[in-house]
Amino acid sequence: MTTLTDRQTKRWRTGIGCLVVLALFATAVPAAAASKEYSADRFDVSIKVQPGGDLRVDETVVFDFTSGSFTHVWRDIPASRTDGIEVVQATMDGVALPMGDGPGHVSISGRNRVRIEWHFSPLEASKHTFGLSYIARGVGVIATGGDEVAWNPLPVQHAYPIAASRIEIESPVAPQEARVVQSHRLGYPPPVMAGDGMVSAEMTNIPANGWFTLAVRFAPRSVVTADPQWRQRQDYQWANAPRWALTAGIAFVFATVLAIGMRRSYPAPSEAPPPSTTSTPPAPLAPAIAAAIAAGGHMPPTGPMATLMDLAERGVITIRELPRHFGVRQYELGTVPGGHDLAPHEEAVVRSAFADGPDPVTLSKARGRLVRGSRRLSSVVDSDLRATGMLDEMRAHGSARLKGLGVTLLLGGAVLVIPAVAMINQQGPWPLLVPLALVIGGLIAIIAGATMTVLSDQGTLAAAQWLGYRQHLKDTAKGRGDATPSVLPPRSLVYAVALGLAPQWSRYLKRHASAVPPWFGSIGENPGDSAAAFAAFVHSGGASGAGGGGAGAAGGGGSGAG
Repeated sequence: MTTLTDRQTKRWRTGIGCLVVLALFATAVPAAAASKEYSADRFDVSIKVQPGGDLRVDETVVFDFTSGSFTHVWRDIPASRTDGIEVVQATMDGVALPMGDGPGHVSISGRNRVRIEWHFSPLEASKHTFGLSYIARGVGVIATGGDEVAWNPLPVQHAYPIAASRIEIESPVAPQEARVVQSHRLGYPPPVMAGDGMVSAEMTNIPANGWFTLAVRFAPRSVVTADPQWRQRQDYQWANAPRWALTAGIAFVFATVLAIGMRRSYPAPSEAPPPSTTSTPPAPLAPAIAAAIAAGGHMPPTGPMATLMDLAERGVITIRELPRHFGVRQYELGTVPGGHDLAPHEEAVVRSAFADGPDPVTLSKARGRLVRGSRRLSSVVDSDLRATGMLDEMRAHGSARLKGLGVTLLLGGAVLVIPAVAMINQQGPWPLLVPLALVIGGLIAIIAGATMTVLSDQGTLAAAQWLGYRQHLKDTAKGRGDATPSVLPPRSLVYAVALGLAPQWSRYLKRHASAVPPWFGSIGENPGDSAAAFAAFVHSGGASGAGGGGAGAAGGGGSGAG
């Protein structure tokens, strides 16, 4: 008792410490977030369309640092739908900054998403102008009806509001059409004015993360003489997509046919009669064995938990409720000294749950150990099934081969992901279809192996009987039967948990306090408390015993200060 009290005290101290840390974190984060406030008085963008479809972009943003200390400003420019971003110059308050990481410098990083970061000495409440000039290669494309340039002039991600913005697009030829094709968080799209070689748009009170896509169309071949490299690569990828889809389809059909052929190469069991409801267990079997028979020869995840409950009912182990921690129910398992007559799988469950030790263990820890040792427990259950003549060796071999095939296909798919990813830049995402097909085929093979019955003809007949008994237990939990808690057979509950009816019987136990078994130790002061605690134990044990930017346009990106 002293050891248990010390352990509980330590847990309480740990819990209180965690609450204190969370409280400090919860108060510190809002304070840190509120310590810096800023906005943009203006965010102006001047764009010059160059022959061939490149864009020369000049951005000017006036930041108003309201409160807090600021040491950097950043701008992200995605390179998607371009042939690359080339930064020309970055300025602060009209002064060009050299490359570097210290104050008074600008740093540039990234390829697919170019990040420009202005570094400066800490600044308090003040206003400063930041300029950025860059060239976006290959933005213009040859579209239906003419050349088109689509661009997101404002950053798509910006946590600050923008008081006013003016966008100007200058082109070597007069545009045929200019329009806003998409917008986000704007009350209305900005009006666009198009003149002789000039397009402009103005807007005020742009909220955080507000943006729009501006598309300008020109006469055919007046700006773009050939599609940019990214567009040519995209067309090439789409042209090759059917070939990759066909290859993936062949791989999937091959894996599926192989799995089906292997499945059918083993004789099916004799047809068993349909399950008929029976009110008594078909045989005095251990719950895990009965559950494995009902599941076609494979031990379900509910088997170990039902075994623990059966051992508690037989006086081999003890199960009792612990005081709640933060409103969560906890349970403790303990061993009973002395010699006990246990089946091999029961001994394996006890050794796994208690880690070959005599010390008590919590239910959550025991459940975790059982999940980790489920493979070893399944092999022991298989041995017990063979001893009773319920297992067919040929079918068991077939099931194992199917699972092995599935694992091989999964590993093959995982290996092929590496070259497929390496080809994405040239071929697009389509090569990934091949490993995906192998993975799906592997999952089909594993499922076929797991659902394939490994029972003998005798086991198949027994499975139908146990499924009939399961239906009786299900009807009883729903109140359809005529049985009452006082006349239920002693092992009904453990069989119900083993056969996957823990949720239904948990609800049943809440309504029948007299059904709580005497081996369950509860700290409740009345039968209702014990019923609720035991119902929660049954449910938790049985139920868990196993284990953007604008579309179609370049530009956008992000911007901010800190």
